[in-house]
Amino acid sequence: ANLHSESSFLSQSDLFKKYKIYEKKKPIIQSGLRHFSKKTCYDFLQKFAQIDRQIKGAEPGSPEQSIQKIFLC
Repeated sequence: ANLHSESSFLSQSDLFKKYKIYEKKKPIIQSGLRHFSKKTCYDFLQKFAQIDRQIKGAEPGSPEQSIQKIFLC
């Protein structure tokens, strides 16, 4: 399922239910959604997926350097 396209059709409440977002986590996620665009969130997810692959050895590169690039840029 593509979260980006689903968000055009489902309410935030429905998305939270579908992806089993705990009540305690909803405020921080809602805050992030107010502060970051969909594109920015998508870009972060792509970068974190890359780091996950690096950690697992499925993609070349240093996960430590990739993390530093995200937080120092």
